[in-house]
Amino acid sequence: MDGQCRHVPRYEKKLRLGLLYSGTADGAYLSHWMERVALNLGGESLGSYPIAEAKEVLLCI
Repeated sequence: MDGQCRHVPRYEKKLRLGLLYSGTADGAYLSHWMERVALNLGGESLGSYPIAEAKEVLLCI
C-alpha cells in the first residue's frame, strides 16, 4: 500500500478537485494541500491556480 490508512469508500465515486484562489498565496503549498485533500476524499487533484489565470473557469462560475 501507500502507507496511508483510510476507511473503505462507501460509494463508487471519483472526485476531481481543483482550487482557485485570489490574491497572493504560496502556490506550491496550496497544490500540496490540494493533493492531500484529494487523497483523503478518494479523488484526484487538479492542482491550485490563481483565479486570474483561470479564464475558462470564470466562464462557468
